[in-house]
Amino acid sequence: MEPAKLDHKRGIQPINCNPIIHYKVINSPLDTSFYLAQTCMTSKNAFRSSNCVVSTVFRKNLDWYDIQNDFSSIKDSETLKYKLYDDLNEYALAEEISFNLHDFLLKKLLGTTWNRNEKHRATAHYHRGNDNSLWWDDIKDDFRTIFGPVIAGLRVIHWKKLYHGNILDGVAVKGKGDGVLFNMKNHPKLCLLQSQNLITHQIQDIRHLIQLMEWFFLYPFAGDAKLPQLVKECKVCLDQLSIGLSPRFGVMSIERNWSMRLPIIWNDRDVYCFMLFCFRLIFEDLNWHSYQCFFNDHNWIQRAQNCSQQLTTVLNYSPYSYRCPIHQLKFWRNCAVHMNVKGQRSNRSNHREIMRMSPGLLLDVVKTFNYIVGQSSLTGDGPSVTSLIEDMNWD
Repeated sequence: MEPAKLDHKRGIQPINCNPIIHYKVINSPLDTSFYLAQTCMTSKNAFRSSNCVVSTVFRKNLDWYDIQNDFSSIKDSETLKYKLYDDLNEYALAEEISFNLHDFLLKKLLGTTWNRNEKHRATAHYHRGNDNSLWWDDIKDDFRTIFGPVIAGLRVIHWKKLYHGNILDGVAVKGKGDGVLFNMKNHPKLCLLQSQNLITHQIQDIRHLIQLMEWFFLYPFAGDAKLPQLVKECKVCLDQLSIGLSPRFGVMSIERNWSMRLPIIWNDRDVYCFMLFCFRLIFEDLNWHSYQCFFNDHNWIQRAQNCSQQLTTVLNYSPYSYRCPIHQLKFWRNCAVHMNVKGQRSNRSNHREIMRMSPGLLLDVVKTFNYIVGQSSLTGDGPSVTSLIEDMNWD
C-alpha cells in the first residue's frame, strides 16, 4: 500500500454524513504495517486521546473505496469496515488494522524485538526435524484466529455469487490477531455481470487461499531448496480446501460448501456434533469397511488402557471388536455418550477427554469425509451427505 503523507492535517466533509470529521495522519508505531490516522468529530484542534478514534489510512481512488464499501456492507463477509473518503487527497480511512500477513509472520518469527538481524537464528530454530511441527506449534492458535474469519467471510462472499479476486494481497490482521478481508479488486455488480465465469473466479480465490495457507505453514522455510513435510493437520486443511478446486462442483454444491468449513478452527461443540454425525454416516448409513484405510492409529487401544480405568471399562464392556483403527471412532462415540468422566455426565466433557487422548482422530474423520464428499456424486451417497450438512445447519 502506498503510505499517506505524515504531515497531512485537514478537516473534510465525509460522504453521506452531515457533521464535519477532522483527521490527521500520525506516525505509526514501528510494529504496524499500515499508516494510521486520528479522527475527531468535534474540532480540528481537539485531537486528544479521549476524543479521537484511530483509523487505518489508504492512498486509493474513489472507485477503490466504493468497491470496499460495497463488500463491507455484506453481512458476515468479514471485510474491513470503512469510515470516510477524502476525495481531495484520495485518502480512505478504515477501521484500525495492524499488519499485513507478511509483517505479522515476520514479527511472529522474530518475537517482540523486531530485530531483523535475529532472523537467521530464529529461522534455524524451526529447521530442527523433518517437518514444520515446531513452527506449527507456535502458530496454530494464530492460524485459527486469522484464517477462521477469512475463510468464513470468503464463503459468504462466494455464497452471494461474488468473488474476492485479490486474496494474495487481501488479508490483514487486526490488533487482537483476528483476520480480515480487504483490497477487493472488482465491484460486486461487475462480479454479477461476469456470472458465466463465476466458478473460474471463485476457484481462483480458493487456489490463492491455498497458496497463502501453504506460505503461512512454511514461512520460516521460504527460499529453502527442499521444503519440509507438513504435519498432518496442515495437510488435511489443504486437502479439504482442494475439493473446491474442481470446476464440476457448482457454487451452491455440497462439495464447495464443505471445502470451506475447516474443523480445525471449530469450537468443541461443532467438532462434537460433526464427529457424532460422521459416526452415524459411516457406521449406519454407509459400509464402514470401505473407509478403514483412512484410520491408521494402531496404538489407540494401548493408550486407552493406560489412560484411566473408565476407558478400560468401556473397552471391556463394549460388544464390538476393537481390532481395526476405524473402531476408534466407535469407541469415541460410546465414551462420549455413555461415560462418566470425573463425576460429570456431559457428552462434551467426555468428548474433550477422549480427544486429549487421541488428538489425531478428528483428522482421520475429516479425511474420511473429504473422500465421501468428493465421491458422493459418483457413489450415490449424496443424500446421506446432504443429511449431515442439514444436521450441521450448513445449508
